[in-house]
Amino acid sequence: MPYNKTIWNNGASPGISADRLNNMEEGIESAHLVIDQLKNTVSNLETRTKTLEDSLLNDFKNNIFFVNFKEIQKVKVSSGWYDKGNKRLVIL
Repeated sequence: MPYNKTIWNNGASPGISADRLNNMEEGIESAHLVIDQLKNTVSNLETRTKTLEDSLLNDFKNNIFFVNFKEIQKVKVSSGWYDKGNKRLVIL
């Protein structure tokens, strides 16, 4: 939905009302919801780009994947290490 800017003037119309203020609050909330969705989209794209860059630079051609664990405490790794420099878990 397009944004229609209101020009506010002291003591003049349109004036402040509960309806106008509630409309502003709804707009602010909606904007923040969209921002949160965009943050997730950008984060996912950054991860995919980093994964592809790393695979190309390290000559990985097979078994390239990325898993985002919501709760790392429940993950059991039998072999691998945490690559602190690249902030990733390397699983063998």
